[in-house]
Amino acid sequence: MPKRTPATIQALRRSLKPETWKRRVEVAEAQAAILEAIEQARTEGATEPEALARFALDWHRSTYHGRRRRYRASTAAQRF
Repeated sequence: MPKRTPATIQALRRSLKPETWKRRVEVAEAQAAILEAIEQARTEGATEPEALARFALDWHRSTYHGRRRRYRASTAAQRF
């Protein structure tokens, strides 16, 4: 997967219909909210399986770990 730089994101946005872009952003924001809810539950003492069952019942653990890794990488890049 190519590295997502501001330029590549803008190129992707230009290549998509506005409604397609909007839907992709909505899906990404919904997934980010789920990841944040899981992380919050984990800091409050829930086990990983408990948090997944509560907030992401249809996600396999490997799906969660992959999305969490990408989310952390993207939020770390935005801080700098």
